[in-house]
Amino acid sequence: MALEIKDVSRELVIEKKGVRIPLQDPDMTIDEAMAVYSSIHPELTTSTVTGPFYEDDKYVYKVKTTIGTKG
Repeated sequence: MALEIKDVSRELVIEKKGVRIPLQDPDMTIDEAMAVYSSIHPELTTSTVTGPFYEDDKYVYKVKTTIGTKG
């Protein structure tokens, strides 16, 4: 039995919208990625991240928006 080594990709998932953003740069932190993609998805500036969760051969970081919620 041979040992197989493969890269594991990462992605951000904006739960409220169902948007999946693949992260191409493996050296980029999640905070850096959120800052980069906040110009396209402004809700990332006030969101919280959970994870990573290992799903479908990739690490998934779930983004929960906090705008419009009370408490």
